[in-house]
Amino acid sequence: MKYLPVQIDGNNVYADILRRFTSLLIDFLFFIPIFIFFYKFKGSSIEYVLFVILFLYTLTNAYFVYFHYRFGATPGKFLLKIKVTQPDGSPIGLKQAVLRSSIELVLYLILAIAKVMAIFSADTEQYLLAGYVERNHIIALNYPIWFGTVKVVSQIWHLSNPILIFLNKRMRTLHDYIGGTVVIYKKFA
Repeated sequence: MKYLPVQIDGNNVYADILRRFTSLLIDFLFFIPIFIFFYKFKGSSIEYVLFVILFLYTLTNAYFVYFHYRFGATPGKFLLKIKVTQPDGSPIGLKQAVLRSSIELVLYLILAIAKVMAIFSADTEQYLLAGYVERNHIIALNYPIWFGTVKVVSQIWHLSNPILIFLNKRMRTLHDYIGGTVVIYKKFA
């Protein structure tokens, strides 16, 4: 596999952790109005709550896969002039975009299933009458026994990525290795 050099004319080719993290924060800003909308209209039926869970799971996962596949960058990466590419700097395909997000897709799906199971285990009337904080408390009391293990695995996954960046010269994370991708400054793509 051919890689871009680590530096070109004294400039780093691979995006640093600060730029990557900042791009992720920018991307999450996109979701704030959507979360506020669903919070304001919390719904009066379990069907609505299930729709919201499914919608948000699909939207957040599709966002990263679509933007990485179609443009090589989410809006956050685009604003910070970084791009997801193949190791040689060429664009990634749909398979690479899906593989890059595959662990999150699976972990978030399992967590969404756990949330649905918890909602169905709760008293429906009590849940629907509760506010946001109370709903989360009700769900927390009703999660399946395996939820804690999956949550710990998810946290380990997310913490391992920034650690791994410091352990290789191309600043690759686990999802970069899985997807066969790198994140570089756009000018080197």
